Amino acid sequence: GVAPDGPYTAVIEATDAIGTGAAALPFVRDANPPKLRLSPKPARLWVTEAATVSVRVNGSLRRLEARAPGYVVLSGVKRVSTLTAVARDAAGNRSATLRYP
Repeated sequence: GVAPDGPYTAVIEATDAIGTGAAALPFVRDANPPKLRLSPKPARLWVTEAATVSVRVNGSLRRLEARAPGYVVLSGVKRVSTLTAVARDAAGNRSATLRYP
């Protein structure tokens, strides 16, 4: 089966004539992409997890960092006429493209 998303530890053991050695490697399985939602007044995006957000708003391209789940403010934008945004998390998962209108 497929393991659910979350933290894991892989343990590797090797045995020879002298004895057994082991090494543990922690890792996180993340197969779910971030999700984006637009809140046009004030202009900001809601991101479901830490991610890099590439956004083109009113023709201007920006790259924003969301360090945790929550809102990312589109500073300097008084009104959103057009918007296209995509978020990518640390595992490389890409959100669906958010478009407005």
